[in-house]
Amino acid sequence: MGKSTLCSASPKGFTLVELAIVLVIIGILTGIGIGLIGPLTKRAKLQETRDLVNAAKQAYIGYAVKNAFLPSQGNSDPITPVNAFQEVGASGMDAWGKPMRYVVENEVADPPNVHICGADSTTLTVIDRGSQKSNIAFMVISGGPNYNIQTDTSIYEQDTPNIDDFTIDMNRPEEYDDIVQYVSLHELKT
Repeated sequence: MGKSTLCSASPKGFTLVELAIVLVIIGILTGIGIGLIGPLTKRAKLQETRDLVNAAKQAYIGYAVKNAFLPSQGNSDPITPVNAFQEVGASGMDAWGKPMRYVVENEVADPPNVHICGADSTTLTVIDRGSQKSNIAFMVISGGPNYNIQTDTSIYEQDTPNIDDFTIDMNRPEEYDDIVQYVSLHELKT
């Protein structure tokens, strides 16, 4: 009699060893993927906050072009953004849900005696990574990932240790990570 095809066929499927190897590989790939979620989320929030700070800066410039002055600064609050953000149509919150800070010089804020084109200078000076910048009209600042706004008028290199020049929101010297944009009076007038 001839051989049965049922017995002579090779078995189909995985052995336990092959299945274990596949499961180990899947576990390793999953572990690598989970390890990347944190850094990728932080990077996305940093980029989103940079975009929000830049959008607020552009909104203040647009407001100044339309009105020939900037809104007043108001008092910084660690929970809600100052009204000036709403006046210009910006949210005033960063990607971490913390209010951004708006700093404006009185020479260019609030009418009736203010007109940006008539201003020759401001008293706001910024130290940007060691370089002094004079005649600054305004600044927009996010506290970055550590939620701590560390910038008063000095901007440092990222990760500079033990910095907290702005202690109104919290007094916690740590690595500098603020996201800052500023505009000079000259830039604003042009």
